[in-house]
Amino acid sequence: MRVLLQRVSRAAVTVDGTRVVLLEVKTPEPEALRRYADQLRAAFDARGEPAVIVLASTSSGRLVASRTRAHPPAVDAGAFLRSLAAAFGGSGGGRADLAQGGLRDPGRVRELLERGRDRAFLAAHLSKGT
Repeated sequence: MRVLLQRVSRAAVTVDGTRVVLLEVKTPEPEALRRYADQLRAAFDARGEPAVIVLASTSSGRLVASRTRAHPPAVDAGAFLRSLAAAFGGSGGGRADLAQGGLRDPGRVRELLERGRDRAFLAAHLSKGT
């Protein structure tokens, strides 16, 4: 987990006061992705920072999106992940604070993460709450 937390500072961008973390991970297990997302969410909640977290498995194409609970940003994790995955032939959905999805082609994970870091994409989704 320490290595994952170190990567967060390099992978995060800030848009309108919300930290957006998009990370590539190697584990194919959805439970591990959710656990990592929960740990990152707890870390941001403890610091009082609104955050959106997207973890993507390069080995399976599985995706998990989460957002802070104590200081929720104006974004629905399910809608955010659905929109992001759809652009790459994937799907996703879930609750406002936790969503899951996947890509048919795990080789497109890096493209998905690059798109997720695009400031125009983020500004549109963070300001609309979708």
